[in-house]
Amino acid sequence: MNLAKTNGHGSRRRTKRISLQIPLTVTGRDEHGTVFADQVMTENVSKDGGCLLFSRDLRRMQSFRIEAQKGARFLAEVRWCMYYARRDIRRVGFQIEPTSKNEWVIGDPRK
Repeated sequence: MNLAKTNGHGSRRRTKRISLQIPLTVTGRDEHGTVFADQVMTENVSKDGGCLLFSRDLRRMQSFRIEAQKGARFLAEVRWCMYYARRDIRRVGFQIEPTSKNEWVIGDPRK
């Protein structure tokens, strides 16, 4: 039995995504090793992570840090990246490390 939920566009995800634009500061190293600290926006979020609109190339499985406007900090990992040449923008799917989820935008209702 498959318990995965469909989250629109035919994708199958374990958690529901909510369209929500949140300004965040993201820091780390890009795909080329350059250190960065960028202001970005989420496109959507879930209890485990979300999708960022980004202007840098990142590698899949790469770690980076997120800081929210109120100072909460999260360690995250890149799950996927897509580049849209027409808009020169990247969509970066990320997952919050389980130890950093305490103050994330969406909590786990089971906790």
